[in-house]
Amino acid sequence: MTDRYIDSHNLEHLKLIKMKKNYTIFEEINGHNKPIVFKLYGMKCPFGIEKYFFKEIVNFEFLNKENNNSMLNNYNKIKQLDEFFRDRDEFNGKQYMSCLRPRDDYDPLVRIHVKQKKNILTKVTNKNNQIDTLFNVKNKLCTIDIEIINLWVTDDNYGLTLGLNAVHYLT
Repeated sequence: MTDRYIDSHNLEHLKLIKMKKNYTIFEEINGHNKPIVFKLYGMKCPFGIEKYFFKEIVNFEFLNKENNNSMLNNYNKIKQLDEFFRDRDEFNGKQYMSCLRPRDDYDPLVRIHVKQKKNILTKVTNKNNQIDTLFNVKNKLCTIDIEIINLWVTDDNYGLTLGLNAVHYLT
C-alpha cells in the first residue's frame, strides 16, 4: 500500500480517538498525537461568516479548479481526505458526508467551521500582514490553514469537521 499524504501529514498514521459519539483525529508521530493542519492557497470566500445549526462556518470556493493547477491541488486535498474516510470499517452501514459542496453553475465550496473554543481564535492577517478580522473575509482571496477537528457520527451518517486556524487575505 502506498502512503497517502496531505501536505506533510501521512494519512496512514492517523489515529481516531472515540469521544462519546464523535472521534478526535490526530496523526501519531513517535508516540505523540499531533493535530493535522494543512493549507489551501488562493481560496475565495463568496459569502463571509454564516450561521449553520448554531455554529459559525465559512465557505471557501475552488475558483476555476478545472483550469488552475493550484486550485485543483487544493480540491484534491479535500477529495483525498474524503476517500480515506469514506470506506472505514468502523462506519459500515453509515453514509459519509463530505464537507465539499458541489454547485451546478458555480465552482464547488468547502465548508469550514470557525473555532469557538475558549482562548482560541482564528488568526486573521491582511495582505500587509497586519491583524484583521474574519468579518472582512467576504469576497477576499485567501490562504487558509485548516485543522481536522473531528469525525462526527450520527445513526445514519458521518463526516469530517474542518476548523479554520488562520486566514491570510491576499486581496
